[in-house]
Amino acid sequence: MPARGALLVLGLLLGAACATPSAPPPAASAAAAAPTSALPLRLQASYSAPVMSQSPIAIAQEAGYFAEQGLDVSIASVRLGQQNAAALVAGEIDISVMGGTAPIRARLGGADLVAIGGTKPYFAGAIVARPDIATPADLRGKRIGIGGKGGNPDFMARAMLPRYGLEPDRDVALLTTGGDPETVAALVAGSVDAGSVIPPGDEQARNLGFHTLIDVTAARVPYAATLLATATSTVASRPEALTRFLRAYGQAVNRFVRDRDFALRVGATFTGRDDPEAEAQAYEVERQIIQTDLDLPLAAIQGALDLMKAEDPRAADARPEDFVDLHLLQQLKQDGFFERLATQ
Repeated sequence: MPARGALLVLGLLLGAACATPSAPPPAASAAAAAPTSALPLRLQASYSAPVMSQSPIAIAQEAGYFAEQGLDVSIASVRLGQQNAAALVAGEIDISVMGGTAPIRARLGGADLVAIGGTKPYFAGAIVARPDIATPADLRGKRIGIGGKGGNPDFMARAMLPRYGLEPDRDVALLTTGGDPETVAALVAGSVDAGSVIPPGDEQARNLGFHTLIDVTAARVPYAATLLATATSTVASRPEALTRFLRAYGQAVNRFVRDRDFALRVGATFTGRDDPEAEAQAYEVERQIIQTDLDLPLAAIQGALDLMKAEDPRAADARPEDFVDLHLLQQLKQDGFFERLATQ
């Protein structure tokens, strides 16, 4: 990655640091007692999309779980996966909540990035369309908005269209819009005929009169949709800080599942969408999929590699286990951390 890209990321981070106010932290539980430390360990974290599936990073901050685990975490929004990957490589970010394709692609190119956990091993979302597009076959010759190339909505479309006899980029045009909000706006403007969108974008589109043409969530396609990525050098040099992050993130995910009202309140601020109905629907979808033990099945990594190999032949021979380092997570599991969280 050129140095210029890393400098651009640094500029974005300085301008986008999260300023979410923190509520008073709850009393430490037996499952998540705060480590003893004279000073908190500092981490710079990021997320790649303001969507419900990535909102646990805001929940961890708002609920005080990072502080409870002896961390001082700064959070930045870096919208593009490639820029998140560049920042991780450059050491400007310590850990990122992001879709899987960017770190996987970076590692295929020789970068020392790995996933140390995950929360979403399947696609979630839908391909929504104008009312006059009644069946997937009607998409032939039409335009689908996909957000950004190489992102989750793009690969959702590429995974689903062949199941209906449609070849992406030949039978159906896939148009970059910039993100889910822009895809919904493009649908309203008529500049695309359908959109591949993740929650809550799909529900927003339905509220505006578009309909679900393909329910991608129901298909349960294995894919590394949301994971926690870092550099192997960071795993080696800062294992304690990353372990504490995993603990706090695990607390946040469990809070997400159990406390709907709190999750929706934080999620509404995090996503920045003024559509309570869409947010509620997105929450219910993500709640059914989210991995409360931060598990990241290798099948999810393989699903991403399978979709990437058409544009990157290196993915065809890659082994999914080479893209993860789950030993910190496994240690937490062996210590019974997630079991104790589940019984509280």
